[in-house]
Amino acid sequence: DDSTDEGKFRMALYFERGFELAYEGQRKYDLIRWGILYDALQLFGSKSIVNQGTKNAYPAYKNFRVGHSELLPIPLKEIQSNYKLNGINNPGY
Repeated sequence: DDSTDEGKFRMALYFERGFELAYEGQRKYDLIRWGILYDALQLFGSKSIVNQGTKNAYPAYKNFRVGHSELLPIPLKEIQSNYKLNGINNPGY
């Protein structure tokens, strides 16, 4: 929502970070941190010219699972060495 000053700033930040980090492999982590990874993948997957008229379309938007795809697994070594994790990985992973 860019109808407020905060929304306009947020949209400017999204675009600036997108241009700044293009091709550096960091964009996904920004999208996860901002909670918009799913929305961005859906928009790219359904409306991008890259995916129009090809059988080899970018599949990430179809394979996304809410509550799972935003997470990374906790390494086994960390789970085993930190008793407070109770042997449990990220919920939903």
